[in-house]
Amino acid sequence: MKWDQTEANRQSESLLDHARALTKSMMRKPTIEKLTSNREADIQHFVNFITKDSIQKSLGMYMAMLKKRRG
Repeated sequence: MKWDQTEANRQSESLLDHARALTKSMMRKPTIEKLTSNREADIQHFVNFITKDSIQKSLGMYMAMLKKRRG
């Protein structure tokens, strides 16, 4: 009798794990689709932002500070 209960618990856990995975997938799908459909525009926006002189200057100062801290 005890074995049957243990087996039933395992099967129940397996079903719950599967249901949890399906729910996660369903919840994440719209976000994933949005991110993948806008990927090129996001990359271009990032490149435009990161190559601005003011951003490069700030990054340079940050890197210099890190170098001093390490040295």
